[in-house]
Amino acid sequence: MYAVVVTARIDPARAQEATNDLATIVVPGAKAAPGFVRGTWCGGEGSGHAMILFDTQEHAEKMAAMHTPPPESAAQIESIGTYEVRAEA
Repeated sequence: MYAVVVTARIDPARAQEATNDLATIVVPGAKAAPGFVRGTWCGGEGSGHAMILFDTQEHAEKMAAMHTPPPESAAQIESIGTYEVRAEA
């Protein structure tokens, strides 16, 4: 299994918009992606984080490559990486 780990910067003045985009665009898009296993999205003041698990490295890398919001979006990606899952509890 492979994880896509994302850190995003969220405009505090547009936090509700970012939350709405998460619920209506980001999560449904991830769930529809090939190989999706599960995901967790969390955040706080001005930042958001996600760990989205996929069945293969190829599927995780495809998700990471297409996970770029438009420049006018309330949330902007600061970092995104693909990692092999080595343990779970």
